[in-house]
Amino acid sequence: MPRRWGQHFLRARDIARRIVAWAGLATDRPVFEIGPGSGALTAVLLEAGYTVVAVEVDPRWVEYLQRRWPAEPRLRVVAGDVLRVDWHNLGLTEPFGLIGNIPYEISSPLLERLMRYEGAWYRAVWTVQREFGERLEARPATADYGALSVIAQLRWSIELGFTIPPGAFRPPPKVESVVIRIDPRSDVPDAVRTPMFSAFVHAAFRHRRKTLLNSLLQAPLWADRVDAVARCLKALGLATNVRAEQVSLETWPTLWSCILELECFGHLNSGY
Repeated sequence: MPRRWGQHFLRARDIARRIVAWAGLATDRPVFEIGPGSGALTAVLLEAGYTVVAVEVDPRWVEYLQRRWPAEPRLRVVAGDVLRVDWHNLGLTEPFGLIGNIPYEISSPLLERLMRYEGAWYRAVWTVQREFGERLEARPATADYGALSVIAQLRWSIELGFTIPPGAFRPPPKVESVVIRIDPRSDVPDAVRTPMFSAFVHAAFRHRRKTLLNSLLQAPLWADRVDAVARCLKALGLATNVRAEQVSLETWPTLWSCILELECFGHLNSGY
């Protein structure tokens, strides 16, 4: 079948087995597989005893998978876009595990879905572009550390596994891939879960060569409030010429809490 929707299908069965073994998903919990394609991971999951609900956007692969496993009671194939279907309506007992070879084009939007459905899943194990995985796990004062690193690491524990060469996929991508494991953290401040916190962090990192305050000056929502943010930086012992990439992961929630305590930011503490 021809490739569609930016998909690169895993064809190396030994790597599929290695992914499932490294994932460490509970065998007594259902698995939500994203983008099964030809079923390389699906086959290994079924062999290992998992119950699988697989969501596939390409109707031709849906038909193929249904023909391949016509009477497998532990597999249900759902035709749909994982970015549009309601995960609560897939018939999965919650919390469920997530696994999949993720098309590079939807990696970031899929993280937003993870945030929206927190509580419904207990672990996500995905194959993603290596560069994307390294950005998720990046530490402060490194080139890869950015808004994505801060927002993801404050909500989840992230572990990079092994890299996968392009030749393991059909057609082979131009970059290496990496397996990542994402587990929800139990110590996430409520304020960090809000869309406004994410907007603030993105604005702070928007111009990496500028200071955090100068980056905020370029953002319409924050330009008139930079003086207040500067007060919070000073209260935390940070220089007003600090760049966002120099701010530690642990400092971001404290900085945001200080901002929320100021009267002019009182309306920003709202969730989804």
